[in-house]
Amino acid sequence: MNGVNVPLQTRVSADRTQATFTPLLTPQARAAIAAGVHRASAKKDRAYQQIIWHITNGWNRGGNVTTAVGALAGLIIGCLIIVGCIWGAGVGAAIGAAIGIGNGDPAAAQSILNWINTP
Repeated sequence: MNGVNVPLQTRVSADRTQATFTPLLTPQARAAIAAGVHRASAKKDRAYQQIIWHITNGWNRGGNVTTAVGALAGLIIGCLIIVGCIWGAGVGAAIGAAIGIGNGDPAAAQSILNWINTP
């Protein structure tokens, strides 16, 4: 917390499978935390979880293959146009991933826009 060390009280369960850490906060530390707290939007959190789900779904349904194809195409094109083989491969991989994830799960792009527009 901004370079301030917060002492922790540690408790270990009797079977030694769980540990509980409790911060020991002074009133000044609690006031500093309260000053920096803002309300979290449950809607925004759900929208973010939807982004992660759709991107992962798109990746698993073909995003990884088109990333490799895009990287290979970018590598070849980058070497031929003298932009640079590595730069071409990187750009090709990014374009391939975007296309593959979009084809694998067409709702991925919309989920990103939903997250941006969620208050």
